[in-house]
Amino acid sequence: MGERDRVRVLRLHSAFPASLESHVDNVVEAIPSASMPPSDGFTVLVASEIVTIPYRIYNGEVPTFPDSYASIETQIVNCLYSRHHDGAVRQRHLSSLLAAQDDWVVPFVLQLAGEYVIEILQLLASHTHTLSRDEYSRFCAHNPRFIERTTSRIISYWDCYYRRQYPRFEDYPGFQIAAALGWWTSRAGQL
Repeated sequence: MGERDRVRVLRLHSAFPASLESHVDNVVEAIPSASMPPSDGFTVLVASEIVTIPYRIYNGEVPTFPDSYASIETQIVNCLYSRHHDGAVRQRHLSSLLAAQDDWVVPFVLQLAGEYVIEILQLLASHTHTLSRDEYSRFCAHNPRFIERTTSRIISYWDCYYRRQYPRFEDYPGFQIAAALGWWTSRAGQL
């Protein structure tokens, strides 16, 4: 295995708790190779374990899931491809993550709340009621810097790209996601 492949594998493994290592191995072997290594990512605490999730991956899409995949491996693929460089791919894989109850899925979903692709925000905002309140609340409580950074991105993207479309910040899907998850209540009136 060359250095480029070693970096790719290590960055993908570091995105998940160690207990999923064999499943991540199966996924990494099955997904198409990347045109470049995953970009640096963000670090969060998941179930008392620090994971570093790539900001973007550059792998080709998995044409179909192998029959041998366990459902957990399918979720790992969906998590990884929610970090894909193509927004349409991220949106497609987010759809499959919205009903997931696993704690290690939460940061992949929440990272999308702070992105600029409006279709992703609309999809997530329309499904906040399906998210596991316990898992998401626990994650938020253990990762306040991540939540702060994500809310800052929500505000910045609204201000930069969507203020005309959504003159009232409260109508912006990013705000609706954060409000549904209890990230703020009084801040909206200040914008």
